[in-house]
Amino acid sequence: MLFRSSLLTALFCIVAFVARGEMREWTDRQGRSFRGELYEVDEARVKVRRESDFRVFELQLEQLSDADQKWIADQQKPKESAEPTAAPTVPAPTPTAPSTPTDRTKIPTYNQSDFYFDGTCGPSAIMNFLMWWGVTAYPEVLPRGNAKTQAKRTMQRLIRTCDGNNGTNPNDMEMGLVEYFERYSDNYSVDIEWRPMPSMEWLAQAATGDNLVVLQLSYYDDTDGGKRRGGHYVSLVSSEGNQAIVHTWGKIYELELRPLDIQFSARDLFISYPDSLRKEKELMQSALHGPYLQAYRKSLPGEDPSRTGLWNGHVGIIYNAMLAKIRPATPEEIAHRTEKYR
Repeated sequence: MLFRSSLLTALFCIVAFVARGEMREWTDRQGRSFRGELYEVDEARVKVRRESDFRVFELQLEQLSDADQKWIADQQKPKESAEPTAAPTVPAPTPTAPSTPTDRTKIPTYNQSDFYFDGTCGPSAIMNFLMWWGVTAYPEVLPRGNAKTQAKRTMQRLIRTCDGNNGTNPNDMEMGLVEYFERYSDNYSVDIEWRPMPSMEWLAQAATGDNLVVLQLSYYDDTDGGKRRGGHYVSLVSSEGNQAIVHTWGKIYELELRPLDIQFSARDLFISYPDSLRKEKELMQSALHGPYLQAYRKSLPGEDPSRTGLWNGHVGIIYNAMLAKIRPATPEEIAHRTEKYR
């Protein structure tokens, strides 16, 4: 076919083109189809990441339908450049702090395992706040659908932007949340701050208003030579004095915070930091430091007192906290995301 031949000729000029973000239906020459996003394409092959499970499939370009090949070719056409003085196509809101409901008791407690994704506690912790923001004041940050559909699709989006398969490091958490708003929100952005070794006073101040606060922990059998069991992210809902409430694994945990009277190094805790804390990382890895906060789950009435640790007997060490505030996007941010993703 002349049509297919010209398309393939144009596509042969592409080298490792990547255009991620848009979910669409893909169909091959046999009529088989599935929903997914374009992951990568070169002169002869295309990779598509399936929406349902994020598996990446590699196909020959010539195996795709004419419509799919045309769509890929259309992505290569240069965009029309706007005049330097042209106004953004999306009206720019005034960058002032929004006034919204601040009932933090309504922050949900979604469980990462509800969506069949292991090792995705980071995106799950963020999703609790996105669902709260979307339902209470900022509906545009959520996909369309009922609550169950919104939660599933929001989780899928976050896993994609945060690279959250089998664990998420802080840098990916930060960049992923920023990218989430660039891709999926027209009018809002987030400002992010990391606080290594947060104090009780900082946690109490952060867990107010509409703030998103995610705690990063290492957890151990105990603090006296106990074996490290892993790391975890939780959503901080409230904090006052030495009491706090976090949401994780589909549950609400009441915590008791205690200053740690011994010190750890970053290597002891297997700590990872975002790039924005590079100087703090170098300082902390060079010597012992502290103090940290230990987080114990408060025992429930009638509960075995030997199971009062944060995770069934474990002691949680809070070594990092991410604070994010939602705000109206600036005209420059709106213009950038309109050009890049819309």
